[in-house]
Amino acid sequence: MTFALINAFMIPIALVLMLLSGALFGLQYGLLLCVISGTIGSTITFLFIRLTLNKTMKKRFKRSWSKFDKAIQQNSLIYLLALRLSPGIPTYLINVGMAFTRISFLQFFFGTFFGVIPWFAIYTHAGVKLLEIETLGDIVSLQTTAWFIAVVLLLLATTMIKRLLPLKNAYLNKA
Repeated sequence: MTFALINAFMIPIALVLMLLSGALFGLQYGLLLCVISGTIGSTITFLFIRLTLNKTMKKRFKRSWSKFDKAIQQNSLIYLLALRLSPGIPTYLINVGMAFTRISFLQFFFGTFFGVIPWFAIYTHAGVKLLEIETLGDIVSLQTTAWFIAVVLLLLATTMIKRLLPLKNAYLNKA
């Protein structure tokens, strides 16, 4: 539950908690705990922003935001998944940004649940491996190399998904 609250209040220590979760509970239970808690925390933020600031922000940025919202409305779940798979985009920005769109609660919830699994698995696995390091040779193992290859493939898949999505063109064409 701590992870959910840290995620909901946008405190940037989630990575440390995922590493600890892997170290304390192992890959399967640690990952399950992180995914459930992370999804709950993201959903709390999403609902709080949607219920408190949505109308105010839409009025203030009505013209520019409505064009953006229309551009992603048709494929909001795909865009959410692409954002979740993208490295370097803070979770809280995705939670807050999606709260201002017309994505449904269920799409946000399940898109977040499944979208965070790849990265959370990598961090939780790293926590498991931290306990197994006894020598420098333990860092460069076949299994660790396989996880790094998985990260590279995930980054490539994210790049390919972004190129396939017509967000930029849809946004510019409706302007």
